[in-house]
Amino acid sequence: MLPAMAQQDPFGAPSRTAPADGETLMMDLWPVLESCANGRTDGHHCPYCVTAVLDCEVDEGWVRITCTGCGMNVEAGLNG
Repeated sequence: MLPAMAQQDPFGAPSRTAPADGETLMMDLWPVLESCANGRTDGHHCPYCVTAVLDCEVDEGWVRITCTGCGMNVEAGLNG
């Protein structure tokens, strides 16, 4: 069973809306953020749309992630 906020897309993939709180959003995007920090910015899929590809870019200690499907947009600083 899908969580309460989950929906089903026409192709059967579960999808859900982005959470309102930043901590949950960062936890959901952690695998993508970690990959981007290690130079792998291509081929990531949105954890909310499921099928949409994320546009990821790393620039001067910042990771910018935008979903091409739902429009979710995140900027996160890289520590280190």
